[in-house]
Amino acid sequence: MNTANSSKRSFQQSVLLLLLVFTTAGAACATTGEQAVFDRGMTAFRNKAFNDARQSFETYVQGDSENALAFFYLGLTYNRLHAYADAARILEQARELDPGLPGVQLNLAISYYKQKLYKPALATLQQALEKDPESGEAHFFTGLALQGDGQFDESISHLNRAMMLDPDYAQMALYYIGRAYFKTGQHQLAQKHLQQSAAIDPTSAIGQAAEELAAGQAGRGSDRRWWLRAEIGYEYNDNLTVAETDTVSDEEDHAAIVEISGGLKLLAQPIEAEITYDLYQSLYSEYSQFNMQSHRGGISASHDFSSWDFSLGYDYTYISLDGDEFMQTQSVMPMVGLSVADLYVNTSYIWQTKDFLNDEDDRRDAQNHSGGMDFYLPSFKMIEMVNVGIRYESEGAEDEELDYTGPVLSGSLRFAVPWGITIRPFYKYQLKQYENMTLDLGEEREDIKQTLGVTMTKKLPYSLKVKGSYKYMDSDSNYSSSDYRENTVFLSLTYSL
Repeated sequence: MNTANSSKRSFQQSVLLLLLVFTTAGAACATTGEQAVFDRGMTAFRNKAFNDARQSFETYVQGDSENALAFFYLGLTYNRLHAYADAARILEQARELDPGLPGVQLNLAISYYKQKLYKPALATLQQALEKDPESGEAHFFTGLALQGDGQFDESISHLNRAMMLDPDYAQMALYYIGRAYFKTGQHQLAQKHLQQSAAIDPTSAIGQAAEELAAGQAGRGSDRRWWLRAEIGYEYNDNLTVAETDTVSDEEDHAAIVEISGGLKLLAQPIEAEITYDLYQSLYSEYSQFNMQSHRGGISASHDFSSWDFSLGYDYTYISLDGDEFMQTQSVMPMVGLSVADLYVNTSYIWQTKDFLNDEDDRRDAQNHSGGMDFYLPSFKMIEMVNVGIRYESEGAEDEELDYTGPVLSGSLRFAVPWGITIRPFYKYQLKQYENMTLDLGEEREDIKQTLGVTMTKKLPYSLKVKGSYKYMDSDSNYSSSDYRENTVFLSLTYSL
C-alpha cells in the first residue's frame, strides 16, 4: 500500500515538473518573441523605415500594454510619419505609464506644436524644461510655440538660449529671431539676424528663406514702405499666339522683355494694405503685331489671424498690341488661407470683367468667375514646397458661342540644388467646354490646354537674380484656330530694391 502511494506521488510530481518546465519554456519563448518584435521595430526606426517600425511597435503594444518605452517609440514613429494627432495620443499614453521617461514631454510638445495646438505645447514644454533646463531642443520649440501663439518678444530669449546650448540650431534660431524682430517692428535687428542666418549656409532651405525674408522686408518693412523690381530678359518663341483672340501665327521670333514693378505699403497694423503697379513690354524683332504692353495697378488688404488669414484685392489691367489698344480687365479677389498641421490651404474666388477695346472683338467681352483651392504640402528631403491647385472656371461672353465652363488643375515643386540654384517644375491642365454650338464647326467647341515647364533661379550679389525657364504648351482643340503647339525659352536678370 505504501509502495503504491509512493509510486503515485512520484508520478504526480513528475507530471507537475513537466508542466512547470513547459510553462516556463512557453513564457520564455513568448518573451523572446515579443522582444524580437520590439527589436525589429528599433532596427527599422534607426534605418528610417518608419512604416515598418510602426507595424512592429503596434504589434508589440497589443501584447504588452504597460511598456512605456514601446509606446514612446511608437509615438516617435508617428511623428516621423507626420501623423501628429496619432503621435500625441500615443505619447500621452507613454507619459501616463511613465511620467519620468526621458524625452516624452518634449516629443509630446512637438506633436502639439505641429498641430498648431500652441497652448498645450507651451504647457508641456515648460514641464520638459523643468526636467532638463539645458535642453537646446526644448528651448527652440518653446520659441517656435511662443511665436505661433503670437508672443514674439517672449520667443527671442528661448531661441537665443537654444543656439547657445546647441549650435546645430543656430541657423534656424537666427531666422526665427529675425522673424520675431520684424513682427515687433525692430527691422534693423531683424535684418542683422536674418543675414547671419543666411551666411551660415546660403544654399540651404532656411538660408534661402532668410535671404528672401530679409530682401522682402527690406522693401516692405514699416521703416521702408516701398519696394521696386526691374527685370530685363530675352525670349525665343517658336509659335507666336494671342490666346485671348484665338490668334496663332505658326511663326517664330525673338523678343526683348522688360518688366518693372513696385509697391507702396499704406497700412501695417492692424490690417496690412498696399498698392502695386506692374509694367510689362515685349518687343519682337520681326512680328511687331505681337508686341504687348500691359499696365496693371492693384490695391489689396490682408490680416493674419492665429491659424488663418484673409485678404481682398482689386486689379485693373490695360493691354495694348503694337501700340493699339487691345483690352482691359478688372478683377476682385477675396482669399482665405487656413493652416492645418503642416498643410496650408488657400481658398479663393476671382470675379473678372474683360472689355475688348476694338469693335471687331466686342463679341468677346465677358465676365469670368472662378473658384478653387491651392494646397501647400509639407516639404520633405530636398523638396522645399509642393503646391497642388484645383479650380473651376465659368465665363459668359457677349457672343454665346464663347460661353464656357471647365476645371483647371495645376501642380508645382520647388527644390534647391548645389550652387544656390532653385528649380521649380510646373504643370497646368485646363479644359474649356463651350456651352453652345460654334457655327464654324457645326458642333460645340472643346479646348484642352496643357502646359509643362521648368524655371531655374540663382541669386547673385548686389540684389541681382538670374532666371532661366522653358515652357511647352499643347493646345488640343476641335477648333482649328486654337489647336497648336508652342515652345518658349526665357532668360532674364532681375534687380530688386
